[in-house]
Amino acid sequence: LRNDPRLAHVQGGLGWATQFNAAAAGQGERSAVANERGRVLGGEACLWSELVAEHVLDVRLWDRLPAVAERFWSQASTIDADAVRRRTASLQAVLTRCTAIDPSPAVPLSRCGLSTRDQRALRPLLAALESVKWYARLLGPGALKARIDGSAAPVTRPYDTTSLLDRIIDALPVESPAARSADGLIDRMLESDDAVARRAFATMARGWIAQRRPWATIAHRVPSCRELDCVSADLMRLGEIALRAVDDDIHADDVDAAKTLTEPRGEYVLAVALPVCRLVAARA
Repeated sequence: LRNDPRLAHVQGGLGWATQFNAAAAGQGERSAVANERGRVLGGEACLWSELVAEHVLDVRLWDRLPAVAERFWSQASTIDADAVRRRTASLQAVLTRCTAIDPSPAVPLSRCGLSTRDQRALRPLLAALESVKWYARLLGPGALKARIDGSAAPVTRPYDTTSLLDRIIDALPVESPAARSADGLIDRMLESDDAVARRAFATMARGWIAQRRPWATIAHRVPSCRELDCVSADLMRLGEIALRAVDDDIHADDVDAAKTLTEPRGEYVLAVALPVCRLVAARA
């Protein structure tokens, strides 16, 4: 987990998880009962509520809960992440159709002032984004560093119980669907130079470039959209790098430029930058 490049911006804090896992493993060695199968009666999935309000509850809860439930009740050998994602998507569709639950970001995005038409126009941008991980958003840079360093000094946090949670970042799912798609297409391109995957990825990259124009139009009248200026510009730049990689026309600075685009922009992460980095490195 600590070596996952998606978590590089909070790597210093993930030592906590390592310590917890080590302690749990040690307890298991000391307790014969803990090693007996079939003795677990249930499991728990925590949803910390500091960054959750009623209008974003479904997006937060039903994005990961089905996968957690499957992990609890499956054999240890059941590790096909893509299959889990497919089943989760099917369950989310059933929830939307048959219940009052809507795990899509459409409703919270509409609270940000984005109409259905706006969301459609900005889909390449919105689908490419994720929030920063672990406690990076809740604490902010100063308090995050203090926690990693083990400091008890009080540091002002960016959120409290009066925060409205009505920004676009509040509506984003945990994992970028575009990043998953890009990873799969790049796998096919690198393994077998799949022409269909190459065309599909090039289409995706052109969408990253094209989103800049509708973003500018929408941001002119929707204030909540203006904080996406930096990530929109970066995504356009990333799309240009990606197209050059598809055409085997890498520029001298593309490797470093793509790597720079993986770093957080405030509370946002351009999740599709990591797959592009992998492609650019392979083509360089």
